[in-house]
Amino acid sequence: MGKNYVSLVICAAILFLCFVGTASAGTWYVDDDGGADFTGIQEAVNIALPSDTIIVYNGTYTENVNVSKPLTIRTSLGDPEDTFVLAANSNNHVFVVTADYVNISGFTIKGATGLEDIAGIYLNSVDYCNISDNTATGNTFGFFMYSSDNNTLMNNTANSNILTGFLLKYSSNNTITSNNVDSNNNFGIFISSSNYNTITCNTANYNYFEIGSSGILINSSNYNTLTENTLNSNSIGIKLKYSNNNTLINNTAFLNNLVGILLDYSNHNAITKNTLNSNSIGIKLKYSNNNTLTKNSACMNNASGILLAQSSNNLIYLNNFIDNAKNVPFYGFYVDTWNSTKEIDYSYNETTYTNHLGNYWSDYFGSDTDGDGIGNTPYRITSDCDNYPLMEPWEVYLGEQTYQSPLPTPTPMSERPLPTPTPMPEQKIWHFVVFFSGSESGETPSFNITGDEWRVKWVIEPSNSGGLLFMASARRFSPFSESVGFWTSVASWKWDPGSPYDDIQHIYEGKGSYSFKVTCMFVDNWLLTVEDYY
Repeated sequence: MGKNYVSLVICAAILFLCFVGTASAGTWYVDDDGGADFTGIQEAVNIALPSDTIIVYNGTYTENVNVSKPLTIRTSLGDPEDTFVLAANSNNHVFVVTADYVNISGFTIKGATGLEDIAGIYLNSVDYCNISDNTATGNTFGFFMYSSDNNTLMNNTANSNILTGFLLKYSSNNTITSNNVDSNNNFGIFISSSNYNTITCNTANYNYFEIGSSGILINSSNYNTLTENTLNSNSIGIKLKYSNNNTLINNTAFLNNLVGILLDYSNHNAITKNTLNSNSIGIKLKYSNNNTLTKNSACMNNASGILLAQSSNNLIYLNNFIDNAKNVPFYGFYVDTWNSTKEIDYSYNETTYTNHLGNYWSDYFGSDTDGDGIGNTPYRITSDCDNYPLMEPWEVYLGEQTYQSPLPTPTPMSERPLPTPTPMPEQKIWHFVVFFSGSESGETPSFNITGDEWRVKWVIEPSNSGGLLFMASARRFSPFSESVGFWTSVASWKWDPGSPYDDIQHIYEGKGSYSFKVTCMFVDNWLLTVEDYY
């Protein structure tokens, strides 16, 4: 009897342990149409045990979900286009995560708009969470990580959010990878007071609704690594402000209205192998010292390839500056180094050499009589000079991929989308014509207007020096003959103290050739975008 009793106790204990083990990794199902364990996600979270999985069927769920235990919450098909979570209370996060080891994937998340710090998904003081394959749109912030470390945000989409797609604040050692971050009103990815993060393989385009909006902004943050990100058609591609010892490698910034890469009060950063084409300015350093810029290409930028303002002791070598409006404009009397400080082994015309190497400048017209690939005379840069200017792009010297055209490879005709149908003749719409940008007073090239009216969207970025002055006038060319004539002002405007730094000026004269005259002081950048109405 005693042995049988002991055996029963042991069997009961084993069954209990099996039950506990199964329950600790249970799976719960949610369907807003019924027929599952729950109709709401929060109901499932409340019942689930740590390490459980919650599978959510496609549908629309209107709720604010608080995840305070380690769980996996995912959609049944993994497709955010058919499973929506909408904020029941717009003043709260749609998902707020306060536990480590939480995984959330496969949702479209909308409607957290009521307060400045509200997000679609908010991670608060957590570690080792994985947020993937979600779409956050129409929130104040798409994804917000606060005081959280060692988390991964991957394959998400953050678009059309009121402020920023991704915000990291006081958060370190996180990985932000392979996300699409488009058309947010302020910043695509914003890293604030956060160190040792990896931001890689993200696409951040069209984040341009305020002056200084950036695809990626690194603010008061150190030792972060940004690699292989694509940043097109923002106000600024990548901006570092008050940030030191960061590494930027293999990023691409095209068609940004102000700058491809901007360093602002940022020191000891490494900028390597980035491609910066068709922006206003390719690379700009402002009050930034002791940075290293090498193996970058800045081509066909509308104002300058590189601009240094109040910046010293930077090391700049093995870069390509090709066909920019000005490869390097006058920037003041500051001391920077424009060639390698040590000799480098290189190959040129099938011969090996060892020497210092500078940069390739498309407007360098010096000779190379000894055929070593280095110009005989320096390339002058105001008070500095590149003592070892290259005769060809830097890739030629180091046996790396041969320099190619800075323009993207055209899409084959068979793969191009069908064109948008032309509006009926009576349907007038605004058409982009051209944009101009700069940082100094001057006159722009002329442009043609087809319609009876047009407008200019103007934006200015003030310097930190105070005393801002900005005035502009639109002028029409009145010809005496085909080649002789005069310019007549048809509209003028200026910035007034206390007013916004951007506005729209309408001009009710059309069908002609126009240009702008700009007068400014203490302006870091100005931008004039012309649109024709016909």
